[in-house]
Order: sequence, then C-alpha cells, then structure tokens
Amino acid sequence: MARKSFATRTEKNVIEVDGIEYEFPGEVIGAEFADAYAALAEVQTTLGDGTAVDPTALKAVDAALAEFLSKMMLPESREEFAKVTLPTRILTGMLEFVIEVYSGNDENPSS
Repeated sequence: MARKSFATRTEKNVIEVDGIEYEFPGEVIGAEFADAYAALAEVQTTLGDGTAVDPTALKAVDAALAEFLSKMMLPESREEFAKVTLPTRILTGMLEFVIEVYSGNDENPSS
C-alpha cells in the first residue's frame, strides 16, 4: 500500500519595514497569486523599456505594486499598510520577497 501526506505551511511570512511587521500567509492559492501578479505585470508594461520613464506611469506602477502586496497580506497587516507610502525601492524589495516565498520553492527565504 502506498501512502503520501501533505501539510500546508501555516507559519506566517513577515516583512519588516521601519519597525512595522507586515504579515503574509504561509501559503497562497496559486491561481489567486497569478491573477494578482498578472494585474501588476500589465501595469508594469506602461514603463516601456525604461529609457524615458513617464512620472504618471511610475506612479501607476507604484500603486499597482502596493495593491499587489496588499492583496497578499493578512488583513491586519493590510490595514497598517494602507496607512503608509513607501519608496519604490522598498516596494520592489517586498515584491521580490513575496515572489520568492510563493514561487514554489521548498523553503522560505531567510531574513
């Protein structure tokens, strides 16, 4: 007889910015993640090749980054996140972490 067991990751993933911890679930549903990421990627195409960045497009990308991250966060963190405005470099770093965590790797990235 063959047997296989699975367990979902329940330990929260955390990103700390300026002493505030933003919590994300241990795992997400792949299709929900893909939908949220597709919406972000669509807005990112407005930046073009990056040689002449339109400020309006950059603002739209920052807003899309924040929305994507917010969708991935646990509700309590989402409320705190809505109160802050963060630089693009921090939003991008948060995005990279979230993608790494939910990309299907067996282990979460270390802090």
